[in-house]
Amino acid sequence: MPGHLTMPPAQKAASKAASKAASRAVAGSGVGPVAAVAAALLVLVACPTAPAAAAPVGTRSPTAAVTDPLAVSIASLDPSVVPTSGRVTITGTVTNTSDETWIDVKVYPVLPNGSLPMTTTAELEAAALAPPDLVIGERYLPISDDLGDLPPGGVAPYALRVPRSQLPDTEGVHWLGVHALGGSAEGRDAFSDGRARTFLPRVRGKKQVPTALVMQLRNRVQHASDGRVDRIDQWATTLGPEGRLHLLAEMGAAAGDRPVTWLVDPAVIGAVTDLVAGNPERLPPPTDQEGEPEGEEAEPSGSPSPTDGLSSPPVLADPVTGEPVDPSDPVTLAQLAVTGQDWLARLRTALSGKELLALPYGDVDASAASHLDPQTVVDAQTLSATEMAGLGLPAAPALASPSGYLHPDAIDSASPDTTLLVTSDAVSEVLGNRPGGPTSVVDVDGHEVVLSSAGAVAGGPGPDDRIAPVAFRQRILAEAAVRALGDREPLVVTIPTPWVTSEGSDFFSGLDADFVDLAPLSQVAADADERPLSSEDLAYPVFQQKFELDAANFTELDELVTTGSTLQQVLAEGPDVESEVRREAYAGVSYWQRPRAGEARASLARSAGWIRSTLGRITIDSPVSVTLSSATGQFPARLHNGLDRPVVVRVGAEATGGLTLELPDEVALAPGETTRLRLSATAAQGGSHTVRLFVSTVDGTPTGAATELPIRSNQVSQIIWIVIVAGGGLLFGAIGVRLFRRLRGARGRPPEAA
Repeated sequence: MPGHLTMPPAQKAASKAASKAASRAVAGSGVGPVAAVAAALLVLVACPTAPAAAAPVGTRSPTAAVTDPLAVSIASLDPSVVPTSGRVTITGTVTNTSDETWIDVKVYPVLPNGSLPMTTTAELEAAALAPPDLVIGERYLPISDDLGDLPPGGVAPYALRVPRSQLPDTEGVHWLGVHALGGSAEGRDAFSDGRARTFLPRVRGKKQVPTALVMQLRNRVQHASDGRVDRIDQWATTLGPEGRLHLLAEMGAAAGDRPVTWLVDPAVIGAVTDLVAGNPERLPPPTDQEGEPEGEEAEPSGSPSPTDGLSSPPVLADPVTGEPVDPSDPVTLAQLAVTGQDWLARLRTALSGKELLALPYGDVDASAASHLDPQTVVDAQTLSATEMAGLGLPAAPALASPSGYLHPDAIDSASPDTTLLVTSDAVSEVLGNRPGGPTSVVDVDGHEVVLSSAGAVAGGPGPDDRIAPVAFRQRILAEAAVRALGDREPLVVTIPTPWVTSEGSDFFSGLDADFVDLAPLSQVAADADERPLSSEDLAYPVFQQKFELDAANFTELDELVTTGSTLQQVLAEGPDVESEVRREAYAGVSYWQRPRAGEARASLARSAGWIRSTLGRITIDSPVSVTLSSATGQFPARLHNGLDRPVVVRVGAEATGGLTLELPDEVALAPGETTRLRLSATAAQGGSHTVRLFVSTVDGTPTGAATELPIRSNQVSQIIWIVIVAGGGLLFGAIGVRLFRRLRGARGRPPEAA
């Protein structure tokens, strides 16, 4: 069958010779695993028909496609290091992934058998990437677990107990493996039909390495256009018993009094708090003294709601039937509220007494913002500090991306008190690996940057899950062990955001090794020797640059923040809308929005549209036209507050042709109130003028509502009056002259003529 190998005697003999050569590369030559892989490959070239490393452990060629029909996992390893006495217990499962029954399956431990241990990070990295069938030792046949027959899809647990006497005593990191063998329709041979392997450290004496474990509280936060937390079906899942955030809180609580460090995005806590409160809108209806919503003024027939066409309602699945349910259903929200409340309580236990580092609120994409909108990072950090203090969980500012990479601009613009955390891969090409362990802190142009071990988070060697709890923990211990044997450079491990385990107690207890000194990140950084670097030495891959949010996302953010500020200014009382809108806006330019940048932009735009629509319900009306009988006159206007909250606004005006208006300073309107105004206009000259009246905040920011009307002035100009007066003067002057002449002529006639 595929993945199961049987060979004739001649090939098995050749295989045995090849495997001995490869085995020597691991077992006694002192060349380490890197050279072992190379040696095995050379054997293949010399003997291409024989699988390398066949005899001692029955494994196949490292270049052959390995498709084991039996999948072996390592679920527990106790203790997690070579003990001074007693035994090491390995447990796990074997799963038949093939389509036939495997007969008489047996499981054996694979022990190093005198091979030299790994003592450098380079050797650990090579070992983790080594082919699954690399020779790591020999099966210890006296110890086995008989699992019987396994049908297709069958799963069976195993347990192996290896006495201390069979384990190596040499200091370093050793291999430890498990092989499963069985029979199939093709027969039975000595080749493994399933395998798993891990690292087992051995360090003697007081060689402690300061080690910081950094846990991350991050999650995508999305809002509907009316400000409610969106996608609550996903929140119900992640906060549920098997959800990531639930397991993260449980894992954090399982750490007990161990000094772990947390990277926290307060927006996650804020979103769950909103869900616990019933997921209210951004501007919820006001309540009366009894706490019941007050009646709202009915919308005119056919008038659209501010949310019409702006957002699709979130979908929540019923926990029993799986059918979609209405998120406004009080029963559904009540269930989610209980789940969220329990999570918040558990999270507080996990965070209590731990070193807390606050990410910019909403987990803002600091790398993109650093060269597109740097002020956003500053403002989001300020909001995070305020939120964490309000929760009674004071935290220091920090910048760290989920990928581990930070743009040099983000580092350069960071404040001196900001903890900067990046992956060691960002400097690996410059620094390489130092003897005994890599550098954990560098100075980048005057900024202290802490390096998180990229090797540790890569996990174990496989072929089973490389970041399974045991594999991940053993890699952390291995990284600490090689540092303990070297210069004891501190170790920083940032636990990946998606990684959680339901076995938190076992995970942390396994790290309680004599050579591991768990400490807060700040202490570990202080103990490290800094290496000076320039920003040019810091790698920021091209794929990270292409993945950043673009300028359009930050333009939408600015628009939303501006409209939110405008709404806050017109409200005479009520909630802090401006701060709430900022929270929503920052979450809209999060690292979590990178894979869906267009969707994030649209969401921000819909929220801004909702606010503009809300502001548009404060309207102003005017006559169709106005005619002034003189240079100065009055005309009416009407303001209406269509909101269910009191507002304070002003009336602004723009006019053409030298027309000026006298406007009231401010107008207070009760919910639903309409008030009539008498506005005065003065025309510097006659004719028609266009006037635009608009509603604004008290400081003059337009809210959006406006009306336009023509005003005609019928005043007679001064020139016309001058002409009239002058003409009248000439007329009366002419009459006077004529009368004077007639009178004078009458006096000069003879009497008889008279």
